[in-house]
Parts: sequence; C-alpha cells; structure tokens
Amino acid sequence: MKACIKAVHCASLEMLGINYEDYSPSEPDNFAIHDLEIEIGPLNGEGQEIFNFQILTPKFLLSNMLKHKPAIFPRGLIIVKEYDYKMIYSFIEDYISKIEESDWRTIAMKISRIGRWEFEDYKPFSL
Repeated sequence: MKACIKAVHCASLEMLGINYEDYSPSEPDNFAIHDLEIEIGPLNGEGQEIFNFQILTPKFLLSNMLKHKPAIFPRGLIIVKEYDYKMIYSFIEDYISKIEESDWRTIAMKISRIGRWEFEDYKPFSL
C-alpha cells in the first residue's frame, strides 16, 4: 500500500481569497505559513486524513519563533530558503511516495514523523 496527496489547504490564505498555489509572500525569504493542511490518503483508494505543517524560512524562525525562546521542538515544521510552492509540494510528495507498507495506519504513523496527524492521539470513546 502507498499514499498520495489528495488536497492542500491553507485556511489563513483561503480566508483572504488567496489560493495556496498562487500565494506570493512580500518577502519570500522571510515568511511563515502556520496552518498548512495536507490531505493524504491511499494511492488508488478512497479517503484521506489531514496532516498539519508549518512552512517557514530560517530568517523568520530566528526573528520570530526563537526571539524569546532558547529552543523549540520542530516537528511539523518545513524550513525552506524561500517560498516556492512547487518545490515545497514536491518535497512533501517525494517523502510520501517512498513509503510503502501493508496498512494505512503504519503509513500514517510514518507521515506523522514530519507532520501532525489529525488522529495521532485519538482514543476511541467508550461508555
């Protein structure tokens, strides 16, 4: 079993009427997108689950996130030199395309190493 990207969303840009693919930050080497949601599901199958990412540059990281903190835990961060939608998409797609497992849960667990999986801490409700 393999996985693929089914959709990409960014609520903060969509609220402004901007498509993620068409986004162009005023400073391509100093930006952050904090709410990138990528829907990933089985290749040649139905369904998808959401994985969340933040995309930012080292310049933004140093001037904002590390300004008042001595360190951070960077899971879910994709650090890029500058904004390039095609490169970012290809980078994520390449990682996902190399995963091959016998079941979806194992695939999702591997993807959750780089992004926050919507079900990673899920515990079924029981009465």
